[in-house]
Amino acid sequence: MGFVPSCEALEEPQAETLVVPFRKSYAHRYSRLSLDRRGHLFVNYRYYANNLFPDEVEHYRRRWPDDNIQPIDPKQGVTNARCSYKDVKSHFTALIVSFDAGGQWRLATTDDFHMHFD
Repeated sequence: MGFVPSCEALEEPQAETLVVPFRKSYAHRYSRLSLDRRGHLFVNYRYYANNLFPDEVEHYRRRWPDDNIQPIDPKQGVTNARCSYKDVKSHFTALIVSFDAGGQWRLATTDDFHMHFD
């Protein structure tokens, strides 16, 4: 039997932090919540920062040299302060899953998708 929506009153949801990025500074964060026909929850999330300090720029360029990131204002790119860069891409994407209406979450695995075809 698939997921059947209910008209009963729901309890007020409690706020819970599911993902904590490794960087505390300003960044772009995107997420999408999906519900499958069995009522399982999937959250796809990605994140990237484009306000970078010089050491972060150096690390990014070493790790993804083909991205060719450049300062939005070339004069800012020569300082030791944080500045904005264009063409920064989101390289940190993940999918988490809950099979108990959000009670517990974990990273999704290939098996989580195979179970729908049994």
